[in-house]
Amino acid sequence: MSRQKFFTIATVVLLLLNTATLIFIFTSKQGPPPPPNDTANFIIQQLQLDDNQQKQFEHLKEEHQQSVQRIREEDQRLHQVYFDMLKNNVAEQPAVDSITSLIGEQRKAMEMAMFDHFKKIRALCNKEQEQKFNTIIDEITKRLSPPPQGQGPPPGKP
Repeated sequence: MSRQKFFTIATVVLLLLNTATLIFIFTSKQGPPPPPNDTANFIIQQLQLDDNQQKQFEHLKEEHQQSVQRIREEDQRLHQVYFDMLKNNVAEQPAVDSITSLIGEQRKAMEMAMFDHFKKIRALCNKEQEQKFNTIIDEITKRLSPPPQGQGPPPGKP
């Protein structure tokens, strides 16, 4: 095989591979990842919050994030104690039950914080916005739920 024939075949193969790659990229259904604050923007846009409501919403969001951060820190601390018991061979059932109950309380606190946060957001709304809130709350909670295993990260948090 001559050099020219070899380079011609190699060029054609590379062009076909490049074309296939471009077709795959442009027909792929996955878009770019959502912006980090996607859920908050979704709420603002869907409810059409005015400037004053948006300021109040931002305050509620910051308050909620601080509350959730404290709960997460305590949850991590409890999990550390929980697994330290295993490392230190102190896995007596009453102690394990006690720590497990405390971890459950953190989960409850997290759920209550989320519920209260959305209750406060709903209280910001006028009658028309309340009706819209009632229709979008399922979408909001879907956005905040962890994805099924094997999928990407959750979209964003308010």
